[in-house]
Amino acid sequence: MPPVQSALIKVKVSQLIEFRSRQVYKSLDELANSLKSHGQIEPLIARKGSKKNTYEIAAGTRRKRAALIAEIDTLDCVVRDLTDQQMVEVCIAENRDRDDIHPLEEADALSELHGQFGQTIEEMAARFGRSKEYIWGRLKIAKMHADLRASFLVNRFGVKGALVLAGVAETMQVRVWGELSKLPDPLLSATKISGFIRDKYLLRLASAPFPIDS
Repeated sequence: MPPVQSALIKVKVSQLIEFRSRQVYKSLDELANSLKSHGQIEPLIARKGSKKNTYEIAAGTRRKRAALIAEIDTLDCVVRDLTDQQMVEVCIAENRDRDDIHPLEEADALSELHGQFGQTIEEMAARFGRSKEYIWGRLKIAKMHADLRASFLVNRFGVKGALVLAGVAETMQVRVWGELSKLPDPLLSATKISGFIRDKYLLRLASAPFPIDS
């Protein structure tokens, strides 16, 4: 008889390990209250961990954290045989259309598939139902300097602004953001970011003091 590929079991929350820890978790208290009132609706997806009686979460880290708040001892988990690459793919697929997932989380996961597991832009676009331009943009965002990443996480600018900033040469990103961050706007729009970069850093040949066909 072939080995069982997946099974639904109850797992102690203390035995659940986060394979990929998210950087932003929203509405955990709300989810914790829902778990208390209505119970668990969807099982987590996990695989057996390297240590005995542990399980690594592929999908459901937010539910695990909410369970800790709600003081719930066990959660239903679908346990599967998953490779590291499949663990990342499950994470991306589960979170694809959720509005509580920060775009940087997705960007980092796609970057991992591309850099560590060698998936091409075309393969990822087909796998997750995105355009090649979308995937390319997320890969650029993942490479942003740490200062820009931190500001993006606290919503100093949105994903469109991140795409503009990610297009700036890496050697210039800190300098550009150092000046942009001084602007009083609580949320810098992509239009404002683009205009600032254009006016401050891009050479306008029409007003150059020399023949532009030189």
